Amino acid sequence: MKLDDWMKENRASFDQEEAPEGLWTEIQKAVPAPQKRSSTWLWWSAAAILILGASWWFKPQEASLPAVVEECSLPANFLAQEAEYQQDLKLMESHINLQSLAEDPEYAWVFEELAELESINKQYRSDLGALAPQEELLTVLIDYYEKRLRLLQRLQMEIERKQNHLENENINL
Repeated sequence: MKLDDWMKENRASFDQEEAPEGLWTEIQKAVPAPQKRSSTWLWWSAAAILILGASWWFKPQEASLPAVVEECSLPANFLAQEAEYQQDLKLMESHINLQSLAEDPEYAWVFEELAELESINKQYRSDLGALAPQEELLTVLIDYYEKRLRLLQRLQMEIERKQNHLENENINL
């Protein structure tokens, strides 16, 4: 006999019988309650994304620019020339105390020029990866080093002139 036929024959007895008391409570006890899904993983992932985003946003920019140079695979002769210029600049800056002079208003013009040169240099370095003519960019980058060296030499001459002037004033007194 099929289940459907058996149910049709016994339908009347099903309608009249009632479930025993406490059946549903025992069934609920036997069946585990669905666990509440924890949303802490959602909070942890949101916090991780926030931390990663903040660390990227506040990441200090690279002060040195050789990484850009390596990316673009510049000619070896330019890299050698750039290394010489950087060495000359470090030598020149070691003879001049730039931090103390930056506070002196008499030399403010030099630091304004140096800041302008630095911003131009950064702009051209960012163009190295672009489809800009590389020879022109290299010429501008070399020009940056030459101008920076000239400014530092001029600053050194101004410092020496000022010292000589003070010495001459002391002798005349």
